[in-house]
Amino acid sequence: MQNFTKSKICYLKQNKNKIIVFSSIYIIGILLGLFFIGDLSDTSILYANAKNYYFIIFSPHNSIFSAFYKCFVAGLFLSLLTILFSLNTYLIPVISIILFYRGIILGTAFIIFYTISGITGIIIFIILTLPVHITITAGLIFSSVLNYKTCQIKSTKNKIIYASKNALISIAFTLIASFYLIFIIITIIRPINLLF
Repeated sequence: MQNFTKSKICYLKQNKNKIIVFSSIYIIGILLGLFFIGDLSDTSILYANAKNYYFIIFSPHNSIFSAFYKCFVAGLFLSLLTILFSLNTYLIPVISIILFYRGIILGTAFIIFYTISGITGIIIFIILTLPVHITITAGLIFSSVLNYKTCQIKSTKNKIIYASKNALISIAFTLIASFYLIFIIITIIRPINLLF
């Protein structure tokens, strides 16, 4: 396990430029989401999704485990996509589109949270949504960068095995984010809800 971790960290250090490129694409998406948002009416998909997410977090009638489940399943799906994209060298950069879109969602979520709840929405965004989103995205970026090594692997079976091991890193980040989500809901958000 120690050698596995060391080799992955070493490869990531050697490929900082790819991490920077993927991170920059994500940040550009965030900025576009913040400054160039489109339709924020009640009928827009982004608005409806943000409102549902907000309701899951705040409503005492919703199970905290449903929030954990939704967070984990979304991250797991992204992790599995990294395996699929690693099968062909030309597909690995496609993850850039997903990172860009995730950035737009995060930037737009900030505006929507502010629209729904003002300062409270911003606080929830900073202590909950931002760390969860960035943690899942970091795992996705690391896994995708590691998958560039699949270019050197000839056998499809070995590519899948290698990419699956890398996906475990992304899944680990997703688990951390999901547990953080329920920890914040249990220790901060739900108790505050009871007071107000």
